[in-house]
Amino acid sequence: MIAGLLLVPALMAQQPTAPAPAPKIARIAITPATLTLRINDTATVAATAYDSAGNRLAVPLTFISFNRRAVGVDSLGHVKAYRAGNQPVQIVALNLDAGFALRGTANVTVNWPGLARVEVQGSPRMFAGTTERSRARVVDSAGVARDNVTIVWVSDNPSVASADHSAPAWPRSVPPAAGSPGDSVSPSCQIPLAR
Repeated sequence: MIAGLLLVPALMAQQPTAPAPAPKIARIAITPATLTLRINDTATVAATAYDSAGNRLAVPLTFISFNRRAVGVDSLGHVKAYRAGNQPVQIVALNLDAGFALRGTANVTVNWPGLARVEVQGSPRMFAGTTERSRARVVDSAGVARDNVTIVWVSDNPSVASADHSAPAWPRSVPPAAGSPGDSVSPSCQIPLAR
């Protein structure tokens, strides 16, 4: 009977103890909190989880982009810009165990590439007293035709030919086209006027 009594305390000592609960995440921060990129640019962000006392926590975090067609982010925080837009794209870092409500955020703005040229399409020659509707397209430095750029038509010699600003129909030259702040392209198109 004594042997049985000694065995019970030995078995109790071998019982596994419950693991300590994981520290509770109070907040997640992404640095840098804002990025400005151009198409095909890359950057790296880092995420850190903190407890309520402000101590760093060693917990796994994952990244998600809210618009993967414009901005991609991988599990290591490598960010790549794919498509420009007028609004920043939000990327988040979260701990899957803590849930989606607790997350860190960063805003990524993808700027349009600089404007490279304006291609004017229309007749290379006009006759006095005639009109022509010409078209133009703006191409950025990435080679993409941009439909979000305003083109204003003017004549460099109004006594010879004029341009209708709302519906280009006469010989003209093309002034700067607005794109990203500070971008402009100033091509001109010579159309000989035959008498």
